[in-house]
Amino acid sequence: MLSLIETILEVGEIFLSWRLYVMIALTALVIWVVISLVSDQTARWVICVPLGIVGFVVGFCWQVRAD
Repeated sequence: MLSLIETILEVGEIFLSWRLYVMIALTALVIWVVISLVSDQTARWVICVPLGIVGFVVGFCWQVRAD
């Protein structure tokens, strides 16, 4: 039971890190630029969905490596 609580606290620390929020903000900025520049809605989805996923994963990995 104690191990489960420690695991939950470690995951919570990752989501409270500034690195993750910086990467999410940069990802949101890039997605906003893509939405502003690309006129076709299908192309927006095709570009923005992978960008969002990659941005979140990179931010998460950056945080894990920093700890």
